[in-house]
Amino acid sequence: MKFSAKTDYALKIIYYMATHPEIISAKEIVENSGVPKSLGLRIITELVHGKILKSFSKKNGGVFLNNTLENITLFDVINNMEEIFPKKCIDDEEINNFKDSDLLKEKMLEVTENFIASLKSITFSQILENKKYKSN
Repeated sequence: MKFSAKTDYALKIIYYMATHPEIISAKEIVENSGVPKSLGLRIITELVHGKILKSFSKKNGGVFLNNTLENITLFDVINNMEEIFPKKCIDDEEINNFKDSDLLKEKMLEVTENFIASLKSITFSQILENKKYKSN
């Protein structure tokens, strides 16, 4: 499965935030996460709208994770940025007219369900634990 650059940047932003569990300005996030500024600010806004981040607009405003690392999964972030579904295969008229299209659709749905289950099973807490483990 290929994800958009926007999704890749969203994962980088959440990873950066996971390693800095305080209120952080959007400017600091994009400067330190390797995300282009113009796109980074839009992605942060989308993550706030998706309730993955929470924003504060006071004097020392910024954003922070809206949940614990144990409760933020790869699925949460990816699904916030794009649809995870083999729509072309499931909805395509040519495939639907194919003799074994039901079998093909069934298998594609099975693969998608397994993929989504895998994404839902990986939390940012686990990712950081693996990083600590590999660093030692």
